[in-house]
Amino acid sequence: MQPVDSGEVADRPAESAASGPARRVPYMGGPGIGPLTEPARASLRATGRKRPPMPARPTGKAYAGYRREDHLSPEPTVEIATFEEFLAERFSRPG
Repeated sequence: MQPVDSGEVADRPAESAASGPARRVPYMGGPGIGPLTEPARASLRATGRKRPPMPARPTGKAYAGYRREDHLSPEPTVEIATFEEFLAERFSRPG
């Protein structure tokens, strides 16, 4: 997994449109790379839940690409927030 902050994802189409026509746009990837289970574990920690994520082993051709890490950007292209920072901001408790 290579999570990207949703605000950064929303900015990308606007930036692409403003720069004019392009055949391809650069890959987009977040600053951190980790196993598929890590975002689930981080979400549980951020919300104070104690249960472990349910294990799953996806199958099929599409998921074979995930196991080979074909879906990852060759290098991070956004560096504003990690997934953990996003969760900390979203689930921070006032006070």
